[in-house]
Amino acid sequence: MRILVLSKYSRKGASSRYRMFQYYASLEARNHQIRTEPLLEDSYLDRLSSGRGRLFSVIKGYFNRFKVLIQAKGYDVLWIEKELFPWTPWVVEKWLLKRLRTPFIVDYDDAIFHQYDQHQWTWVRKVLGQKCDKVMRAAQCVVAGNRYLGQRAQCAGARNIVIVPTVVSQKVFFPANPQNPVPVIGWIGSKSTASYLEKLRPTLQKLALHYQFKFQVIGATVDWPEFPVEIIPWNEKEESRLVQGLDIGVMPLLDSPWEQGKCGFKLIQYMACGKPVVADPVGVNSEIVQHGVNGYLISESWNWYQALEALLVSADQRLKMGQQSHKMFLQNYSLEKWQDKIYELIESCGHR
Repeated sequence: MRILVLSKYSRKGASSRYRMFQYYASLEARNHQIRTEPLLEDSYLDRLSSGRGRLFSVIKGYFNRFKVLIQAKGYDVLWIEKELFPWTPWVVEKWLLKRLRTPFIVDYDDAIFHQYDQHQWTWVRKVLGQKCDKVMRAAQCVVAGNRYLGQRAQCAGARNIVIVPTVVSQKVFFPANPQNPVPVIGWIGSKSTASYLEKLRPTLQKLALHYQFKFQVIGATVDWPEFPVEIIPWNEKEESRLVQGLDIGVMPLLDSPWEQGKCGFKLIQYMACGKPVVADPVGVNSEIVQHGVNGYLISESWNWYQALEALLVSADQRLKMGQQSHKMFLQNYSLEKWQDKIYELIESCGHR
């Protein structure tokens, strides 16, 4: 079977790498031929992280994708990440897809439909508000990263919906004892999600008055002059080792429709490495974290200070919860558990 993968990013983009690319080995081992055509190159992400202009990269990406779709022939299935052309009306994508006459799978790991249907400008809501619904309805299969995204697909009239969490391989992410002289609380993410860390700022300052610990930020920067933060650049080859070096993993979130679409990927990375987790109970976080078992969910009766304090003062508690985290990861969130499901749904869509 020949598969044309229309991802949003190349390998630097976490969503493309973990939602699509990591399944290639399993698919190719079963004689599937895969061609990858990302919309945006690594230069776009480099410019995004540095704050430089990105317009040329976007124009180039749109032109190349249009060219690929015009020339594409002989594929059994298209595997699309979110949409073909962001901020472009559905009629454009509909014409291209109808011309190809190839069944397609569309994958969502974020509630990108809310950037349209909840936009501040009326014309955006009117022109693009239902775009993702139309994409979902036309797809042979919608792969959703959580139930919230799956429910949107169901309301849109999608014919086939499969819930697949964003996972990691147990061969790459696995427990390791970091042997830190003082406990390390850590967060992994990107510039676009670093703003959530502001929720932790007063709590960490207060904890630092009573306990010794380090706070690491992997993959982003924060400017907290009153509190020492260890900034660690992200590196794909070192990603698992960096997570293994933590003692506690955190995932603060706001509670809004956009955050409901998050897939709890940070938590899954921490758990794969056997770390206890602390998170806001937003969206799928409430399913991933079992309060008091593999970590803590923040509530009115159990705040961030209490949760982090409980883990800082007890190495035994960290070990016990970390073991439960890894156990849950193996049961529900490993690549090895989900790769057959991806193979089956691609086979099914391609043969149809």
